[in-house]
Amino acid sequence: EGIQLIVDEIPSFSREGRFNLAAVESTIALLKDLIQKAQSCSLVEALTAAQVIENSLVEMEFFRIISDDSILVRNAFAQREKDTKKHRDEIKGLLAKYTQKQ
Repeated sequence: EGIQLIVDEIPSFSREGRFNLAAVESTIALLKDLIQKAQSCSLVEALTAAQVIENSLVEMEFFRIISDDSILVRNAFAQREKDTKKHRDEIKGLLAKYTQKQ
């Protein structure tokens, strides 16, 4: 939702050449693979995969690599970062809960 708002409001944000296409395609392929695998694995395995994704986004500071002067862009990515960290913490709690039951 936030990223789409940016693209709608600032067409130059998604201009050709702004992002490394190979890196984006590689990330999309990895996510598709993890999603596919998550459909046929245990809850703990799915949570672990989700945790890997969330941790990767936070640790590589994904939401900070987009430099832009637009306050709209900065705010949208700051919100995505906040949401990702919250989701990561929720996953951590669920993993702790369900691994104790095993």
